[in-house]
Amino acid sequence: MPNHRHVIVQQPGDRRNYTRPTGGGDEFRKPRRHRHKHAEKLKADVQDARQEAEARAQEAGHVIRDICLEVIGEEGFPLKVESLDARRRDQVQVELRCLKIIGGVPRATIYVPEGKLKNFVRKFERYEQENTRPSERHPEGRPKNEDLVAGISAIRFPVLHSFWTDDEKLYPASETERIWWEVWVRVGPEDDPDEAFAAFSSTIADSEIRVSEQVIRFPERLVFLAFGSPRQWIQVFIPLLDRLAELRRAKEIPTEFLRLAPSEQRQFVDDLASRLALPPEDAPAVCLLDYGVHVEHPLLRPLIADSDAQALDPDWAVVDHAETHGTEMAGLAVFGDGLPALLANNEAFQVMNRLESVRIFHTSQHHDPKVWGFVTQEGLAKAEIAAPERRRVACLAATSPDNGRDLGRPTSWSAAIDQHAVGYLDGQRRLYVLAAGNVLDIQVDQDYVYPDTNIQSRGIEDPGQSWNALTVGAFTDRVQIRSPDFAGYQPLAPRDGLCPTSRTSVPWDGEWPLKPDIVMEGGNYARAPGNQVDGCDDLALLTTFHDSTGRLLNWVGDTSAATAQAARLAAILMADYPELWPETIRGLLVHSAEWKDEMLQQVTGDRRADCRKRLRCFGYGVPNLQRARYTVENCVSLVHQGTIQPFKLVKGQPRTNQFVLHSLPWPVEVLEALHEQEVTVRITLSYFIEPNPACRGWETKFRYQSYGLRFFLRGPDESERAFRRRISTQEWEEGQARPSTSDPIKWQLNSRLWKRGSVHSDWWTTTAAELARCGQVAVYPVTGWWYERKHLGRVESEARYSLIITISTDAAEVDLYTPIAQSVGLVTEIET
Repeated sequence: MPNHRHVIVQQPGDRRNYTRPTGGGDEFRKPRRHRHKHAEKLKADVQDARQEAEARAQEAGHVIRDICLEVIGEEGFPLKVESLDARRRDQVQVELRCLKIIGGVPRATIYVPEGKLKNFVRKFERYEQENTRPSERHPEGRPKNEDLVAGISAIRFPVLHSFWTDDEKLYPASETERIWWEVWVRVGPEDDPDEAFAAFSSTIADSEIRVSEQVIRFPERLVFLAFGSPRQWIQVFIPLLDRLAELRRAKEIPTEFLRLAPSEQRQFVDDLASRLALPPEDAPAVCLLDYGVHVEHPLLRPLIADSDAQALDPDWAVVDHAETHGTEMAGLAVFGDGLPALLANNEAFQVMNRLESVRIFHTSQHHDPKVWGFVTQEGLAKAEIAAPERRRVACLAATSPDNGRDLGRPTSWSAAIDQHAVGYLDGQRRLYVLAAGNVLDIQVDQDYVYPDTNIQSRGIEDPGQSWNALTVGAFTDRVQIRSPDFAGYQPLAPRDGLCPTSRTSVPWDGEWPLKPDIVMEGGNYARAPGNQVDGCDDLALLTTFHDSTGRLLNWVGDTSAATAQAARLAAILMADYPELWPETIRGLLVHSAEWKDEMLQQVTGDRRADCRKRLRCFGYGVPNLQRARYTVENCVSLVHQGTIQPFKLVKGQPRTNQFVLHSLPWPVEVLEALHEQEVTVRITLSYFIEPNPACRGWETKFRYQSYGLRFFLRGPDESERAFRRRISTQEWEEGQARPSTSDPIKWQLNSRLWKRGSVHSDWWTTTAAELARCGQVAVYPVTGWWYERKHLGRVESEARYSLIITISTDAAEVDLYTPIAQSVGLVTEIET
């Protein structure tokens, strides 16, 4: 069956007015209170906090005008955080600095500007004295501001620890322990970020706290590192309260990676090097952000120019001679997991992508920790400056060895990658491919149980929680052990099961993206007759290597290997489709992925909870490069790249703006002729969000995402008019009964599962006759900080998205491609 390029649908969709249909919501949960006593207590708490602030300011010789307060909630109940951040006529009335939960108790640190404290206290007075209007649910009304005030158990003047939003176990053990702190400082729309950083640095200039000059800029935050002890912070604490937003512990980077012995000789390498068919100079590249690449390796030298091998620090060599990880990743980024077969045969091999290397890591630990988000951005920028016209995939196969402590929460590293990917700073979109991270020491950890440990307690590591990046986990199909040294051993993981070191996002709560997005081959481990776990060459991947002995090949594995292979697939797609955006390339890989049968066995069941767990273990599965690259007659993919303006201002207030209705070039006659033949439609929606990583809760107006998008497919029994009415109340007609807004499609996953993150994919198998009547897809917005933080000036911004739709049937003789191609004007096409 001939291969065709995917059908690129250029026709824009119909932009239509959008207002989301609403339903009755649950009442906000809050503890029962005696309103008068409770209001008096909170007012007294505020007065005590004010007096303490004045006393502390007098001790510090600082005039205090504004005030910070720590608002403590009730165990098991949420705080009404949106009421703790208020603006009126673009003036801050109260501002939420950070939010955290300790032992089930929410704690919010807020900032109240000079002259606004009485307005804050007025909320308690109105709670005590006034009622809302009667309603059906509350015939006598209820206390005003009840959702906010009843949820507060106490208010106090904050301490340094109030701004700590990281794992409590990571807070310094004593007041004198010096650590690297990740400092988050607030900046308003009216502030100059450089001046804000200079002012903060000036405030602590006379202290013993050392401040890094590397700064990441987010919409409302600056992030940088500082070295000092809690006692040193306390000495300058009061003057910093105007700016301080939160504190976390700085991340570290691992320098130890799996090292296995080589098994091939140089003559095989030289022979393969002579058979390489090289890509053009301007071919897309995999840019390895690592320890550097030994560019003189015979298999790598033709693919990386000297100008494309750089180091972040000009004083460093372009490769760390104590580390070979970058060189190992380079081999996988070129050859995938097929190097043994290529070495053994005598055929030419067409390389599709080039290589770039930027050394951003150093084996020495005698240098300051870095703001790794800043380092990552700066590292990739070096490659972009050296070859500005080249398309590239940024491959970052290292993670912070933090044991997944962030539990999916954005960090300065993951948010900086999101920011860089979406082009927030310079308008240039980028594709990052990241590792999910590895479960370390499985060979010596007596508590490790495969795969339970991976699933239950080993969460994906920073920065793998990045929304815009393609995050890669690992599976394995390597189960054959031949070496006599491993007689009696058994493979630890079954064929097509989870790689024994691959981390998952099962430990995360439901707010965070489904990670990993896909899985690739990561190798396997062996179990001895005595139950000991060991590494085994037969179960690993062969790749390029370089050391002082002249060895050129080595065995590697884990999620690093999986990530390099995924970056290669992305670069191949970039070469095939130079017109496609980074978010589209990511979408194609996710769209082509499927779960293996063993994955369905390792995480069984079809309930929503089962599917969620499977997604958080394996993502959408293993991508199929053939399917990602090509369309065939009975499996046709449509690709559309479009834009939408999610929100607008109406009389100065944000409102949802539009949805986009796509009428597809559906092969109606062919589908109708197939009658009851089973056909599957799969839809993937991919877009990049702008991050807002301040730790203030993400349930409502403090969402991390700038906006979200969702899709609907028209049901087989819906008219176009009914479909539009299901999507938007703007399509409703006055005087008519409320239409149904439930989705008639029985998706495999359901939008409640895939709505997290910024790439969404689902599929539906039905009869061809039913699918023939489903030729429209709608893309519509959901809220984000563009909408809910209008003072940042992004409400009316345009967003872009990629929509990928595939129709497939197992009937090989069916031609779905020709009528679709003719419909969009593809008269002739060169087959691949």
